[in-house]
Amino acid sequence: MKQFIAVSVLIFCFTSTSYSQKANTGAWLKLKLKRADSVLITAHEPTKGIVRIDSAGNQMPSPKLILDGKPNYGVIRESKFIKGKAVDSLIQILDRPFKNNSLPVTLAACYVPRHSIFVFNGNQLSYIDICFECNRWERSEDLSKLGEFDSRKWREIKAFMISQGLTYKLTNNMGGI
Repeated sequence: MKQFIAVSVLIFCFTSTSYSQKANTGAWLKLKLKRADSVLITAHEPTKGIVRIDSAGNQMPSPKLILDGKPNYGVIRESKFIKGKAVDSLIQILDRPFKNNSLPVTLAACYVPRHSIFVFNGNQLSYIDICFECNRWERSEDLSKLGEFDSRKWREIKAFMISQGLTYKLTNNMGGI
């Protein structure tokens, strides 16, 4: 009987903890974006995945997305600072749970990111760097809890970028989903 009670207590504690963690998964993201000094969405020249050759035939390094802790504005083609309802929409998209039953996401190996979301908070810069062509993305370490993207999330992020006026490599049939 004591073993049954001990096992029951453990199951209850584990279930409560799991539920609590799932219920609060997006709270950190909402706080991060709502408390940010600013949120910037961008379309930029490729910073990875493209081999660049100079006039002498030498391979050149790809430009960096971030220089000295700030976005590399030299590669940014389009940008928009978002606030209010636009930030709320972005939170809703990014916080949406991954659904196994949504259409499968086809991944390619290109990873030539051309779109980013930057979150400025004091001296800290957080980012998500996105490739709509191969459906791959990278993020700053502080956004590591951000869940994977299913096909719905990919479509919604792309539609969000377009709705905010970004068109570079989004409206000319470039971009997977």
